[in-house]
Amino acid sequence: MFEMRRYTQRRPIESSDTDVHKGLHLITESTPNGKKVQILLEELKEAYGLEFTTTLIDIDTDEQKREWFLRLNLNGRIPVIVDNNESPPHSVMESTAELLYLVDRYDKGRLFSFANPVEQSEMIQWLLFWQASGQPYQSQTIHFSRGAGAGNSCKLGRDKVSCAWMEYD
Repeated sequence: MFEMRRYTQRRPIESSDTDVHKGLHLITESTPNGKKVQILLEELKEAYGLEFTTTLIDIDTDEQKREWFLRLNLNGRIPVIVDNNESPPHSVMESTAELLYLVDRYDKGRLFSFANPVEQSEMIQWLLFWQASGQPYQSQTIHFSRGAGAGNSCKLGRDKVSCAWMEYD
């Protein structure tokens, strides 16, 4: 089973820290959104020997809202990939865009993507469907179940999310 690597010490990183890494550098947290990009990176490493580094940030302290991070992703959300193989280094935000970038750039044998345009189209449709339809409901369900207890003004929103989520069952 996949397990996000944990580092013994978390610390805020600054923009200069992203410059010292060679190759691909993933900035993320141990969330479902953050894990899916790391899973693909691990698979690419196994298949092709792709090397990458990872920095886990603490989203509970809004580290992703700091100036250095906002230069990489104006939306202030994880994950972000910095491809230091490009000159100048290229940052990719939004997990679906990152998955597509990784398979386009590093999956030369098409083990995780498709050469056939119809199959490629279907893959992209399902990625976008999940990002636009399923993932927001999952994220809201997690948020409301963890952070919006009884008496919270968000309770109404939690009930609406639960109803919408049941439509997918």
